[in-house]
This record gives sequence, C-alpha cells and structure tokens, in this order.
Amino acid sequence: VQLYQNTPTSGGSSGNPGYPIDAPAAPTGLLPINCESVNVTSYGGSAQDVTSIKWILDNGQTLYVAGNGWKKIDFAYNIIDSTVLEFDFRSAAEGEVHGIGFDIDDIVTPDTFFQVFGTQAWGQYIVDDYEYADGVDGWVHYSIPVGSYFTGVTSYLTFGMDNDISLPISESYFANVAVYNTAPPVDVSDPPTADTDLEIIDFDTADLTDYDPSQQGNGVTAIEYGGTTLHLAGNTWQKVALPHNVNPYTILEFDYFGKVEGEVTGIGFDTNNDFDPDNDDAKFFQIDGTQTYGIQDFATYTTGDGWTHYQIPVGQFYTGYSAYLLFANDHDIPGANSEVYYANVSLYDDIPSDFTSTYNSQYGYGLVDAAAAVADVLGTDVPAQPYYGQSGQLALNTINAPEAWAAGVTGQGVVVAIIDTGVNINHTDLDGNIWINTGEIAGDGIDNDGNGYIDDVNGYNFVNDNADVADTNGHGTLVSGIVAAENNGNGAIGVAYDALIMPVRVLDGFGGGDFYSVLDGIYYAVDNGADVINLSLTFNGGHPYLQTALQYAQDRGVVVVMASGNDGDSEPLYPAQYATSTGIAVGGITSSGYLTSWTNRAGSATKDYVVVPGNDIYTTSLGGGFATVGASSFATPLVSGVAALLKAANPSLSATQIESLITQNANPYEVFL
Repeated sequence: VQLYQNTPTSGGSSGNPGYPIDAPAAPTGLLPINCESVNVTSYGGSAQDVTSIKWILDNGQTLYVAGNGWKKIDFAYNIIDSTVLEFDFRSAAEGEVHGIGFDIDDIVTPDTFFQVFGTQAWGQYIVDDYEYADGVDGWVHYSIPVGSYFTGVTSYLTFGMDNDISLPISESYFANVAVYNTAPPVDVSDPPTADTDLEIIDFDTADLTDYDPSQQGNGVTAIEYGGTTLHLAGNTWQKVALPHNVNPYTILEFDYFGKVEGEVTGIGFDTNNDFDPDNDDAKFFQIDGTQTYGIQDFATYTTGDGWTHYQIPVGQFYTGYSAYLLFANDHDIPGANSEVYYANVSLYDDIPSDFTSTYNSQYGYGLVDAAAAVADVLGTDVPAQPYYGQSGQLALNTINAPEAWAAGVTGQGVVVAIIDTGVNINHTDLDGNIWINTGEIAGDGIDNDGNGYIDDVNGYNFVNDNADVADTNGHGTLVSGIVAAENNGNGAIGVAYDALIMPVRVLDGFGGGDFYSVLDGIYYAVDNGADVINLSLTFNGGHPYLQTALQYAQDRGVVVVMASGNDGDSEPLYPAQYATSTGIAVGGITSSGYLTSWTNRAGSATKDYVVVPGNDIYTTSLGGGFATVGASSFATPLVSGVAALLKAANPSLSATQIESLITQNANPYEVFL
C-alpha cells in the first residue's frame, strides 16, 4: 500500500513514505512489547487522535502510526531510577512531533514525553533530532534512561504522531519497544553437577508444555546443558507431567539461578492445567520476585546470588496427588524481561531407613499402588506415566493404574463378578465387556450347560430367580464402570478396562437383599469362572455360612474384595471383617490422602485392609450416562480392578498371592490421619 504520491523534503528525505521496511532484530536479551498482544487505543481524545492510520507489523514487533494521531497502550509500571526505555524508530515523512511518553490519564502532557523527531519542539525531553540517513533503512535505535528524568507510577505508554495540518502525511515506526529496570550485569555460569544418587528431570525427554494459557505472555523457553536445565525468559509458566502422591517424606530438590528479577518465580504442584490463585498458592513454593505468592519459606533468593541449591520438604507443607510440576517465571508487564534457570530438578520420597510397612489399625497397609504391584508380578520396573484424563480420573491416577496399562496389563482374560443390584449390560461403555456364558442358549428355557440355572447367558438374578440381570437401582452399574468401563474414548474408563463383568443380582431395586441370595451369588460366581468377586455391600453381623462361602472362593483362586462400610467406625462391617483370613477389605481416602470421615477403619485385628480414593470417582450410570460418586461401595471396585490387573499379568496367581501383592505394595506413608 502506498500512502503518499510525493516524497517530503524535510527529515528523512531519502526514504519513501508508506512503504513498510522490516524492523531490525531486537537486541540480544531484550524482550520487547508484542503489539499484537496488547490493546492499542486512541490517546488524547478526538482533539489529538484526528486522522491517523495505525498498522501493526512484523508479527507485533512494530507499531506504525501515520497522519495526525496519538496512540496508547495500558502499561502499569513503577518507574525507578534504573528504568530504561529502549526502541527503534524510523520515519520517511516528518510531522510536527514524533516520540514516546508515559502518562497516568488520557490527557496529552509534555511532562513525561520523549520527542525524537519533528518540526516543532514539544515535550519535556527532546532526546535527539532524528535523521533518516543515520540508520540502516532509516532505523535508528534509542535507549533512554527514563529514571534519570522522572520516577513514579505510570498507567500508559503513549506514542505521539502529531501533525496539525489539513492533509498530514507524516509517519512513525516504533519497533522493539521495551521498558525495563537495569541491574548490574549477571553472568550465568554452568549449573552445579547433580548428585549422582538423584534421578533428575531430563527436560529434553520430559513432557514439557505451557501451563495455563492465561499465564503465558512474551515468554521464551529453552532447554540447556544436556536437558538438565530449564531456561525461562519473559513472562511464562511451564509444566512437566510428573505424577506423584505427595506425602510427608516427599522432597523437591533443585538448583536455581535468577538473572533478571520478575514478579514471581518458583516451583509448584497441580492436578490440572488451570491456574487457581485462591487454592494453588498452598502448593507453590516461591523463590524470588517483587510480588508475594504462595509459600514464602524459601523466597530468600536475591539477584546476584548465583546458583543456589534448594531442598524443600514438600510433604511438610502439602500432601495429596499431583499430576504436574510447575515452573513459574511470572512478569505481567509489557516488555517483561525476567530471566531464570531451573537445573537438576528431582522429586522423590526420602523414606526413613527404619520405616517398615506394618499393619495400622486406621488404614491397614496403606494406599494401593497398582504400578508397584504389577511391577512386582512382571519382575521389571513400570515407568511413571503422564496424568491420564481430566480431573474426574483422579482416582485412577492416584492408584497408578495408567502405569500398569502402559506395561500392557489391562485385565484382558479376567472375569470380575459384580454381586450387586444388577448391571445395565446395554450401556455403551459396558456392553463390550459383559461376560457371556457360551454354554447357554438365550431364551430357550433350558439349562443348556447344566449348571443349575436356566438361560444365564450374562449372569443370574437371585432376587427373582431368573436370568434377568438388569439393574433397577443403579448401584451395580456404577460399580461395574469403575472396574471395567471400556477404553473407547467415551465417558469413563475402568481400572481393568479389558476385563469382563459377570452381573450377579442379589439386591433389589431399593438396594436391599436376602442374606442367602448373597451366598448363592458367591457360589455362582466361583463355579462359573469368576476370577475376582466385588462385594460393595455390608451386613451388621457375620455368619459361619458367609465365612464358608468366602473360604470356598479363596480355595478356588477367586479374590473377594469387600467394602468396609460408611459409618466412620473403628472396625469394618461384615463381610469385610473376615479379611483377617479371607478376601481383602477396602476403605476410602480424600484427594489429599486423608482417611475420609465416613470410612470404617481397619480395626485392631490384622487383616488385609487397604485404602484408595473414596470420593470423586467417575463411572457409568444407570440411564446410559455417567456420574461422579463416592462411598466405600465405589472405593471397593478400584481394588477389584487392581486384582484383575494382577490376575491378567499372571493367571497362575492364587487368591492369597494377589491379596499379598496388593497389601505389600501399598504405601502407608501416603495416607494421613
């Protein structure tokens, strides 16, 4: 686009106005304002911003103003003695006043304006008499020590292109505009050598991504020193996928170098990609910055300290599941120039040498760890995996189910009997994982396989003594999805998403049932090929017949997983009380690792009792949809799913071996009272 037909005789007479010329590269280390990311608006009202043309060029690097007009951007900044304004300027058509200034309102003032060009003298500070020939393609670089002229708080950065004539043809290019505070030069040395005993993050191979779009500005991210060091400049937050159950023994260790101070730098933890300043502050450790955010116990760094080593006992401040490690370089100003380095970052649990995994009357053997148990069966390490799914999948991540999946263990070939209210076998997230009795012909009224039950193609209904396993309550469908909802990209996903569900209905539409129906259900499941039985039900008292049924299952290699109850008592209800000798009992914890108020504790008598998340569990619901649920009924199928994974990893394992694998690989130090 050519704006003018003539070449002006004043000022930059060698230039050709109206023809954009690429701006020079910004000086090394300078982080200029991106004009595309700020709102460039009129300044001084219609009396000043009269007939201007505004372009943003060079991908936001350059602001072009032509004619007679003044522009501004929001720019809250505290100008101090060391503040510098730096920019490149070009013009091929001289007007009356060209320059940049600062202001606190929308009224044009000369008091804080720096003029660089023009036929009139206006402004407190006339920095230079610009000449086109002084620069390459007319570009001349300016570095103005603003703090030497004035100090104080400003609200706007202003751009003046004044030419009060009827047909103004003047123009100004402002490029690589930056405002910053100088400090004595800080040279970055090589980071210290990491302790060889530590497993540090390799940023070259780590899952490193931007954290929360709202926290991204003009930031630049670089990985240096062979992947050991994360270098952040400008305004940016980054995250590394590093799932961890933060517990009282968790340590965060790293080396830090601050080159240019910003507002907030430090490392934090989160379960998602959304910055929540009101809640995430309790999981963020500030190291440096002009503003205060998060935990302040380690915010002692001063620019010039050089490389400083930190060893933060995270578990003394915060516990619970974390999906990401966050690296902050926050500097929410145009032209942000904060610059920091994080090196030799390691997150680990420093378990005391005298720590032993013993039974505890509150939480039994601790939090189930599917990855550790599967690794024990396979005889190999199972690498940590990135956080799976969204916030609704916290339970799966807390028990490290995705690690087992990554090792190829998904429950394939295992049958889990859901002895409950029935199952919605037509649910789109369950229908591919419903057990089929291949020896039975549906609807012919004959017991084809001779097992004593007519037409039991998909299980049996002991409430109505028929083969209709439909769920009229919803409880059994919720439980089923937690065990084995399909991995089809739709809705929920089960712990053992390739296992088969055997529906055994023993409870009516109100959730009540007959004691003997439950016994019949257990014997039916064992005799018809179940590998795992889920009992998300309780009785107030025990009975020898019930104990005999559980022993029958165990003797035939079937793991029985039982809910501890929701009364907050010191002992589990039955049948979980029988976990002293048969089966495994399950309690619930919160997302922070504390025992829920409602879960029945393990009890004084040693039993196979473990805990898993008891709240916010996402699963299949009766009407074909999905629901988020909590209670011991829904903690229990998480463990049934883990039992199915172990059986799939080694089909020759006995019931007692599977129970032992689950309890002995549980983490007692990840449960809090």
